[in-house]
Parts: sequence; C-alpha cells; structure tokens
Amino acid sequence: MFVSSHDVIKARPLILLCLFVFCCIPLQAQQVDSRVTHSFFLVGDAGEPYIPNMTLGKVLRQQVTQAGTPATVLYLGDNIYPDGLPAPGSSSRQRGEAILQTQVDWIKGLNAKGIFIPGNHDWQHWGRKGLQYIGYQQQWIDSLKDENFTLIPQQGCPGPVEIAVSGELLLVIIDTQWFLHQWNKPKEDGPCEAKTTAEVLSLLADIFERNHDKRIVVAAHHPLITYGEHGGVFTWKDHLFPLTGINPGLYVPMPVVGSLYPLYRKFFGHIQDTANPVYKEFGQALQDLLKEYPGTIYVAGHEHALEYIVKDSTHYVVSGAGAKTTYVKRGRHAAFAKDVTGFAKLLAYENGEASLHFFEVDNETPEGREIFTTTIPASYRLKKAATQSVPDLANKFVTVRASDQYKAGPLRKSLLGENYRQEWATPLQVPVFDIGSEKGGLKILQKGGGQQTLSLRLEDSTGHEYVIRSVEKYPEKAVPEMLRKTFAQDLVQDQISASHPYAALVIGPLAEAAGIYHTNPKLVYIPDDPRLGSYQKTFSNMLALFEERPAGDWSEAGYFGNSEKIVNTSKVIEKTTVDNDNTVDQEFVLRSRLFDLVIGDWDRHDDQWRWATLGGKKASVFRPI
Repeated sequence: MFVSSHDVIKARPLILLCLFVFCCIPLQAQQVDSRVTHSFFLVGDAGEPYIPNMTLGKVLRQQVTQAGTPATVLYLGDNIYPDGLPAPGSSSRQRGEAILQTQVDWIKGLNAKGIFIPGNHDWQHWGRKGLQYIGYQQQWIDSLKDENFTLIPQQGCPGPVEIAVSGELLLVIIDTQWFLHQWNKPKEDGPCEAKTTAEVLSLLADIFERNHDKRIVVAAHHPLITYGEHGGVFTWKDHLFPLTGINPGLYVPMPVVGSLYPLYRKFFGHIQDTANPVYKEFGQALQDLLKEYPGTIYVAGHEHALEYIVKDSTHYVVSGAGAKTTYVKRGRHAAFAKDVTGFAKLLAYENGEASLHFFEVDNETPEGREIFTTTIPASYRLKKAATQSVPDLANKFVTVRASDQYKAGPLRKSLLGENYRQEWATPLQVPVFDIGSEKGGLKILQKGGGQQTLSLRLEDSTGHEYVIRSVEKYPEKAVPEMLRKTFAQDLVQDQISASHPYAALVIGPLAEAAGIYHTNPKLVYIPDDPRLGSYQKTFSNMLALFEERPAGDWSEAGYFGNSEKIVNTSKVIEKTTVDNDNTVDQEFVLRSRLFDLVIGDWDRHDDQWRWATLGGKKASVFRPI
C-alpha cells in the first residue's frame, strides 16, 4: 500500500500523541506513590538450600528498589530448613549460613530493614535443642554487625515486640513457636518480659489499648486461619494415593486407609496444625483479641501458599511460599488462595488505608507477575473520650485501707490463720500521686506484665524509669484456668493476707544500713486522673507503691552506684563469658544474698536482680541491685 507524504503530515498529531502515551506509560509505572508511608514485603518459609537458583530474590530486590519509601522485609519464619542453624563446627553449619546469607543479600544495600522471625524449623524442627538453635541463628545475624538485619524476638522469648514504624503505623512481632514448643524454652528466671501465655496476651492487649487509633500489623510465623494442610485441607489424591506424599511416583490406591492421616490432621492435628488443642488455644485467644480492634492486619508464613482471609474485620495474610508450595483452597473467609511460589507486598498509606499485592515467581514467571491486589480500608478509629479537667493534686493526702476483703471471724482465723488481716484493714493517710509533677513529670510507657499485681512503667524527662505497683494482689492469673472463679481462687486470695501489705517500705532503710544497692519504694494513692489515659479505669482510686525501675543510665541519680548502665542477669552472664576481664563483685553479691536470708526473702530468681555496671572501658565490675 502506498502512503503519501500528505497522509503522513495529516497523521502527525496522532503519531505524536501515540508516542507521548507510549513513552509516559512506563514512566508512570515507575513513579512512587507519594501517599505510601511504608512498604512491607512478606517472605515466608524461604529457607531451602536451593534458593540461590531461584529468581524470587531478584524480583524481591526489584520490588524493594522500586518502592521508593522506607521498607521492611519480614522473613516470616522457617528461615533455615530442615532443622535451623546448628552449632559452629557442625557438618551442616556452612549450609545453614549460606541459606541465611542468600536472604540477607537479596536486600543488602537497599533502603530496607530485614527482620527474621523464628519459625518451627528454626527451633530445630521443634526439637529438644530448639532454644539453642534459635540462639545460634540470632548470634549469626548479630555477627553481621549490620543494623538493618536482626532477629526478633530475641533469646527465645515470645514477645510481643512493638516497633513504631511511623506516627500512625505500628509493627508487632510474636514468636508463635514459643507457644507450641514442648521442650526447653526460657523459664521464669529467664530474660523474657512475658513468661506465660497469659502474660504474652496481657502485654499484647496493652499494646493494642495504647495504640487503639493506629494501624497495627502483627507479624508471626504461624497463621491463625489457613485453608491448606496445616488447616486440615487435603486433595482427593492425598486420600486415595497417600504414598505420593513420600514418593510422587507411588500411585498405590489405598481408599479409606489413605484418609486416616488427612482426617487426623483435620480434626486433631499434630502440634503444628490449627486443629491441635495447644495451637487452637493460643490461636483462638489471639483471634478474640484482634477482633476487638477492627482493621488489624495479621501476617504469617508456615503454610506454603499465598492467602488473604478476612474474618471479623481482621485481615489475615499468609505468605509462606518463598521456596515451595503445598495445596491450598479458597475457603469460607478467603478472598484469595493459591499454591504458587512468591511473596506479598503490603503498602501503608497516609490516609490509614493499605493495599495488598501478591507476586508469583516460578519457572514459568521468572520475572514475577502480580496475581492479586486489594485495598484494605482504613482501620476503625475509636472515638477519643471527651476532655476531662485535670484535678489539683498538689500536696493532697487521703485516708485509705490496703484492703477490706481479708476480714475474718474466729472460725476463719482458726482455719486459715490470723495472718496480717488487721494490717490490711488499718486506715492510713497517704499522699496522692500526681503524675504531672512527680519527678518533674512522668509519661506512661506501658502496663506491666505481672501475674498478681497491676503495674505501670513510667519515664521522666531524663530517661529514668519508674514503676507504680498495686499493693493489693490479684492472683486469678496464677490459678489454673479450670480452678478460676471457684473456692480455690478464693482460698488463694485469702492467703494474700499472710504477707504484710507494707513490707517493702522497710526494706530500703535496712538495705541502706547493710550497704547494698536498693530501690526506694513509697506508698501513694492513685486518684481518678484523666492523665492516666486508657489506664484510668484500671488504676484509679488504687493504693500503690511507687519506686525506681533500675535500667539504663543512673549515673547522676546518687544511688545504684551511679552506674551508667544497668543490665539484667542474662547480660551479665554474657559479658563475663565473652571477656573474663569483666567480673562480678562477689563480696557485694554475698552481702546482698545474706540480707535476703535475714529478711526471709528465700525465693529470689534471676529476673528479680538488676546489675550496676562499674569500672572503665576495658573491664567492668557488676554489682547486684
């Protein structure tokens, strides 16, 4: 066909328009959305040794680079298959290190932080040495000396660990294998703030209460809802040809018998399945908590698939297909479910909304392709309470009793003891606690996680921490669940009267006379003060002890040896193990322990000690507080 120059001239505007559109489309695709405040990338179960041969890391790096905003890559557990990272010198140590190094290299040098979250395989395939193996993984990541890479939570603790991502966005991380681990894990005298399932849930509830107006992303390894094998979902082939799970070529029909294993996983489950009673207990408790805060996003791995599930206004994301896949179906609450290798991207917007994107990366799509996207509405914001006037609390005193519930007649006293019932019921005049003027003004950090007392951690303008702790005890959490709200709980409560309500007040002067380090508790009355915020209802009109919380730098305080760094027991053990120039003042320890024996405090454990760090840069001496 002949095209004249006249036709070309006439068509020039159309040609220019097409060229403009053609050139602008790719540019538009590369533009960064200015509304995005943070980008999360979710990669789970990527710990296979063959991942260097996969293109997933390349696609992930491209996506992180194009994000253009600060990004966090969450490695959602099972970072090293099959048994985590063994001790240095082990035959499989080098292979494990190579797997971790590959995942680090995927995003190294970018504007991104990589957070490794422990999974069940990282805990030595939930084996006896699981705590040691997760410790080895933490040590290796720490050895990189790169602040952009870390393992959270640390020291085998369950968390929760809260990370303020931005003003309206909070990341909370939990080690869910801690709930399921049946072997050795941090004990009561360990370094963890939460030592029981009840304490973990209490701390988590406190985080949500304090941040009720924020978008909260909870990250863990185990999903709370899933429509794959860990949720008891299997294919007809698994029922009819069960041996293909061992060898793909073993098509030996075994009707009925072949269904026993899938049905067991569905209705009973091993410890890593949602049907298992232990898994179900903590999983349901978490779901109940999350649905109280609509809009929460819970991200996990474990299931080797990509899933997006919405239930009770909570958004559940499963991204455990970093290296392999297993069958998954689109269940009742699932908006998306597919068994393909890939990862997820979660974008948080300044208006409170978020968007979820799933990427498939496999042999057929080595460059990666987006297979699902959806918008997650802004999280439900609780209305702020009407502003209340702050009462004038200066130099005020009130007359109160520690408790009225320990009064008893002659029969009860003869059966359960005289104890200190009279002391608990004796009225005292105590100063009113003024959070705005005490120590120059205090701000609330968080609620304490104790089982029998209500407490709040506070901080002054210099960074010194303090704690207020209820004089009354609430032993319900310390009683087995099946015995709560029964006479057993009433009996435990009554025996609180066997302890003196004000014993702590005499310890300071006695410890001072003995020449040992100590806190300085004083008795206060917490009024109905709106400055308590979300804690007003819980702590108002309460008799409490107020004292220092030894942590951090107290060099100018005039006590704790003017230590510049106060640490816990596990840190002392670590420091003295790594460098034997660091020592413990043994005479000071002996004096402190003898003091405990004199006052009858027999049951102190490691977590009830803090240590003042004294000495120079080359060597430190630790003294107990």
